[in-house]
Amino acid sequence: MKTRILLTTALAVVALGAVGISQHVNAATETADVDARIVVPVTITKTSDLDFGDIAAGTGITEVTIAPVTGARTKDAGDAVLLASDAGNDATFDVDGEDGLTIAVDVPGNLDVVLDNGGGGTMAVEDFTWNFNAVTTTGDGTVALPAGAAAELSLGATLIVGANQAAGTYTDTLTINVNYQ
Repeated sequence: MKTRILLTTALAVVALGAVGISQHVNAATETADVDARIVVPVTITKTSDLDFGDIAAGTGITEVTIAPVTGARTKDAGDAVLLASDAGNDATFDVDGEDGLTIAVDVPGNLDVVLDNGGGGTMAVEDFTWNFNAVTTTGDGTVALPAGAAAELSLGATLIVGANQAAGTYTDTLTINVNYQ
């Protein structure tokens, strides 16, 4: 009986070895290239600040808008007076990166920018609108980087001037982000 078990075990080991050998005989291999491309970083450089210009406050709330690209200043509502001494202008930025890649542009939302005169007076900036490579967008969005040199991103918005707004110079900063998608 021991001989029979030993013989059966030996035959099983030989059979399994043969299966293992036959598997290796039928094996195949292949190779694949591995690569990566590192692109130039996307950059943004401010070339001008957003300036709503000189305004004489009125007795009612007034909305003053600076348009992207043209920098044109308009009064959308209210009785404040837009003075010619400083007509204001849009903010502009040079954006550069890898030609043809898509970038996301994140602009401030309503009430993210509140101008302050340092004496308790404030004015909100809303409805940021931007233009990049002849495409005008409100809010966040995506655009493709053009071939060649840096492209200009232009940013406008609306300033809410309060009724009888206190005189003074009002300031704040805004943040605009560009990232590859």
